[in-house]
Amino acid sequence: MAMENPFEAVEPKRENLPAQLPTTMRQIHFAKAYVECGDILEAARRAGYHGTDYSLRVIGNKLLNQEDVRGLIRRHLKSVITPEEVASIISDIARGSVEHLLR
Repeated sequence: MAMENPFEAVEPKRENLPAQLPTTMRQIHFAKAYVECGDILEAARRAGYHGTDYSLRVIGNKLLNQEDVRGLIRRHLKSVITPEEVASIISDIARGSVEHLLR
């Protein structure tokens, strides 16, 4: 009599797994940190990932290739500042206006 695998009942079948797992809190923290600092390595560190600089860059690049993480970054960028606001601030600076600093 062959011995049955005791883990067979709890191991998920590959075809039952979603194509992409849901966004984790660490991925959300990475997206926010990436918007704040613009550096993959630093964003991975701030999000709580550990490893060498090389492995953190690899992790960061993999995260940036995930559509849900890119979507989080896009949404966060839109909530931070709009292109029209950037143009307005730049034109105020070019004119020597400091009014935008007083808002």
